[in-house]
Formats: sequence, C-alpha cells, structure tokens
Amino acid sequence: MRKIALILFATIATLYCHCRTPYCVQKDSPVDSTEASISFEKTRIALGTINKQSTPKVPITFRFTNKGRKPLVIHNVQASCGCTTVEYPHHPIMPGAQDSLSVVYDSRRSAGGKFEKSIAVYTNGQTETTYIYIEGRVSEQ
Repeated sequence: MRKIALILFATIATLYCHCRTPYCVQKDSPVDSTEASISFEKTRIALGTINKQSTPKVPITFRFTNKGRKPLVIHNVQASCGCTTVEYPHHPIMPGAQDSLSVVYDSRRSAGGKFEKSIAVYTNGQTETTYIYIEGRVSEQ
C-alpha cells in the first residue's frame, strides 16, 4: 500500500511541476504571447520649462510598436486633465507595425509651476491599460 501511495504522490508531483513550466500555459493564463501587445519607445517625456507666452501649445509624439501576434486596437485614450489632448489611431495596428499617439499640452490651461500629466491608453492587448506621462514646468515669462 505504501508503494502505491508513494508512486501516486510522485506521479502527481511530476505532473504538477511539468504544468508549471512555460510548455503548459493554460488558455486563461495572463502570460499569452499570442495576444496584441503595445510597447512604447518612451513612457515618460520630460518637456523641460515651457513659457506660457511664447509656447502656449506643445506637441508631443509617443511612438509605439505592436509586439504581439494579433492586431492591436486602441479602444480609448484618456488624459488626466483638460490641458492635454490626444489623437490616436482608430485602425488596427498589425503585429510588428509601428504607429504613434499625438499629444498636445496647452500651457495656457495650467496654473503654472511643475506638472506631471498621465495618459491612459486602453487596448485589446495583453496589458489592457498602459499609462504614459508628460512632465515639465510652466513659467509665466
């Protein structure tokens, strides 16, 4: 009886360890390299000091690549405040393809001083929400 129990335990332990390896990824596992995957060249861009008078609007480009194996769809993009607007591609980005988000920071809508703004990017990718940031300082003169 002990031998049977020992053999059964060894078999179960071997199967358990085998299914914990990358060769046995379950369908609902969060690690799935077959999904779309957005990868930004930079997730944070420092704008330095912005003069409210001479440079009221600052254009910024965030470039990204779909590193997954399925088309990437950006469902929505949401900036943390009204001083930041974002334009994004509304078409699927194919695997390996590159595209960009066009961001405009309006310093006239800022109280001045140091700032950090976040932009949430909602996709069908492996990571559904990705955050990118702009930061800098607004001066009156």
